[in-house]
Amino acid sequence: MPEKKNEQLIQVLLNNSALDLYKTILQEYPLRELFSLARQTEDYRLAFRAAWTLEHIFLQQKASIIKYKEDIITLYASSANESSLRSISKLIIKLLQIADQQLTDDEQDNILEKTFHLIEQEECPVALLVNCWDILHLLSAIQSWIRQELKLHITFSLEKNATPASKSRGLRILKKLERIADT
Repeated sequence: MPEKKNEQLIQVLLNNSALDLYKTILQEYPLRELFSLARQTEDYRLAFRAAWTLEHIFLQQKASIIKYKEDIITLYASSANESSLRSISKLIIKLLQIADQQLTDDEQDNILEKTFHLIEQEECPVALLVNCWDILHLLSAIQSWIRQELKLHITFSLEKNATPASKSRGLRILKKLERIADT
């Protein structure tokens, strides 16, 4: 993308609301450029806005998630920006809901590795943490060994530092896991 067009995209991302972004972005800029901006590390706010915009685009156009599956997984696995990861983790959740059986072993491994890395961090933001729990719950349908690990992690996390959000989501997931164990 020419430098001037790239600079315009950066300004659009930083200076517009979600609705404006959604209307303008898809008409003016390729999604690949949003992925590129979400991956960059020089400006965390810009990376967040690009990831947030990708989240809104893909949640409106769910069929496109499959087309960009590799890009989404790569972005999730490589990002260190916790604000961006909140949006990207929502895309991983949606991807798993749509395409769990279409993921390769390598794709599953990349998602698992990143997700376990995130939940093991002491200071993982609650919104990201609970999204990770959902990711692991969805992956447990494919890889049953995850269930016990997830139960232990949620239980420990809730005993140690429960927040209203973590308690609500954690208990919901634990209940689902118990139903699976009962069948």
